[in-house]
Amino acid sequence: MAYADKQEIFGDYDDLIYVLLQGMADLVKGLGEVKDSSVNLISFFQLKCGFVNIAKQLCFTRSSCLEAVLFWAEDTVALQVRHDKQEIFGDYDDLIRVPAADRNKGPILEVLQQYLKVDKGFVLEVASGPGQHVAHFAPHFPSITFQPSDCDVSYLKSIQAYINKTGANNVLHPLYIDITQPVAQWPDQEKFQSQSCNAIININMIHISPWDTCKGLMEASGYLLKAGGFLYMYGPVAVDGVISPESNVQFDQMLRSRNSSWGLRDVQDIKKLAEEHDLQLSNVIDMPANNKSMLFLKR
Repeated sequence: MAYADKQEIFGDYDDLIYVLLQGMADLVKGLGEVKDSSVNLISFFQLKCGFVNIAKQLCFTRSSCLEAVLFWAEDTVALQVRHDKQEIFGDYDDLIRVPAADRNKGPILEVLQQYLKVDKGFVLEVASGPGQHVAHFAPHFPSITFQPSDCDVSYLKSIQAYINKTGANNVLHPLYIDITQPVAQWPDQEKFQSQSCNAIININMIHISPWDTCKGLMEASGYLLKAGGFLYMYGPVAVDGVISPESNVQFDQMLRSRNSSWGLRDVQDIKKLAEEHDLQLSNVIDMPANNKSMLFLKR
C-alpha cells in the first residue's frame, strides 16, 4: 500500500496517481516476499530504484507539496519523496551512527524524565545531529510531539531514517533550521509562535560551533518557551574559568586549533546570556564522560 503519514495519501493526488503508486508498492511487496533467489533479488532492487524515479517525477509535476511513502514488505524504513526538498528522505543508506550519541542517550533521557512531565506538549530539538537522540527519547514520552531540526542536510536525512526505522509516530519530519537566524525566518512558522514550546533540547552544539549559535539558541528559547518551560543543554563546559579534567583541556585545545571560534564555553557566560532572555539556570548536573547537563527555566 502507498501511505502518507503512515495512514493515507494526502494532498491533491488524483485517483490515477494513487492507483499507480499503490500498484507499484504492491509489486515491490510481492517481489520482497520472494527475493531469496538471485534473479528476484536483482529485480527487487531494480524495481525499487524505478519506483523512486517515477514517484519523484509524479510529485515534481504537481503544484502542491506532496509526499509519497512506500513501506517495503520486510522493512520499517520508508522511502519518502518530498516535493519541497526534491530528494529522497530516510532510506537505510541515510542512517548515520555516532557512537557517543549511543552512549549518552540513556543518561540524558534519565534527566529529561525528571523534568519533562507535561501530559501533552511540544518539544523542539535544535541541532539534532543524526537523530539517535530524538528516536530514543520519543517513545518514552508518547503524549509529547517532538520536532527535530538541523542545518546539515545529511543529518536531516539520517533523522528521518531513524524516525522511519523506529516507527516513532510522535516525531515530526525534521526541519532545516539555522539557529543563528531569527525564528521569523524559520520554516513552518505556525509551529513556532511565542510560548509554543514546553521544552527545547540542545545536545553537543555550542562547543563545536561559533558563539553566535549559543546567542541564537538563547534568543529563540526566550521567545518560544512557555512560562515554566525549560531549555536543556548537554556537553562539556568550563566552570568558573576552569576546564577539567585534563582530557577536556586537550579536547578544548584540539577544537580551537581546528577553528578559533570553537571551544568549551564557561557556564557563567552561558548563564549571563540566558538571563538576557528571561532564562534562569536552575541546575547543573554532572554526566558521564566529563559532560554536564544544564537546565534553564523560562521565567
